[in-house]
Amino acid sequence: MLPPSMPEPEKFRIQEAALRRRLLTGVWQQDARDRMSDFFAPEVRDMLPPTELSHNPFASTHQQLATLYDEDPELAEGHTAGDTAPLITVDLWPLCQERLIYQSAVNECGMRVDIHIVNGVPSISYRVVYPDMVVRALADPSGLNPQTPVYIEELRVRTIDGATVWTRETWDVTNPTAPMFRIEALSENGKVWVDATTQFAGVTGWPDQYRDRAGNPVFPYVLYHRNFGGHLWNTHQGYELVLGTLTVAAVWTMWLAGLRDGSHPQRVLLDGEVPVNAVNSTTGAQVVRMNPQTILQVRAVQRPDKSFSSPSVTQWQPAMDRSEEHTSELQSHHDLVCRL
Repeated sequence: MLPPSMPEPEKFRIQEAALRRRLLTGVWQQDARDRMSDFFAPEVRDMLPPTELSHNPFASTHQQLATLYDEDPELAEGHTAGDTAPLITVDLWPLCQERLIYQSAVNECGMRVDIHIVNGVPSISYRVVYPDMVVRALADPSGLNPQTPVYIEELRVRTIDGATVWTRETWDVTNPTAPMFRIEALSENGKVWVDATTQFAGVTGWPDQYRDRAGNPVFPYVLYHRNFGGHLWNTHQGYELVLGTLTVAAVWTMWLAGLRDGSHPQRVLLDGEVPVNAVNSTTGAQVVRMNPQTILQVRAVQRPDKSFSSPSVTQWQPAMDRSEEHTSELQSHHDLVCRL
């Protein structure tokens, strides 16, 4: 289910964040194909093998960097008063591990705290908020906390009347005395957002469970940053590793094509004719089926003067050098990308 169109001012940031998420989740085949179009003409790409995705320096690098939650953290003394079980749920640290990987790879990633009231009993759950699902965010307008959002619009898929729809969830504490919460559903034509707050949240206005004891609104999002600075989003940092990974995929695909199609000698028959015993149904190319145990029959070709040719066979050297030296050069390029 494709997300709706993004707001133009945020479009590049969202596209870049979405690309990095695809690289982390393994669904980047089309991105690699698009990168290959920079290297090969369309008629050449049609002859290449499927895009080679087994080398992903981007994902492997950030997986090695994001190791903070490989073991569950222990609360420091002074933070263990009372029962922490309702706050530290069984999935909190695994979710933090996932968030950390995206924080490293995309430079920012969010966490959302949801407070549920069931039969008057509150409970807490957490979830990772991917940057490409945040279509708009604003920082503290005072400028005192440029990395802390006070306004977020997040896209979420929900179910309504048995059908899945895109919704836009907005939380705004720009003015703490008049906080705003709204859920909108995308209409059937995919062009109009319709207010559906009551339908999905069961309330109108700011939910009571998101207020502190003094009645002030509690913003349910925390945005984590890879680096501190005077920005809410750091879209460009690390792009060279993204581009390098796509280039590695294109180069390995080219190498595999050479290994498959160009690493053997090309045999040439002069002034002779080999009986064709098959035709490729897709390309229409004539095919000669043979194996090492058979003797290939070659017919002489009759010339216009009624004489017959004297067939001869020669051989061209392989177009690709399969030596270990050349393979090592390709691996060195892969390793260089990992060090970017």
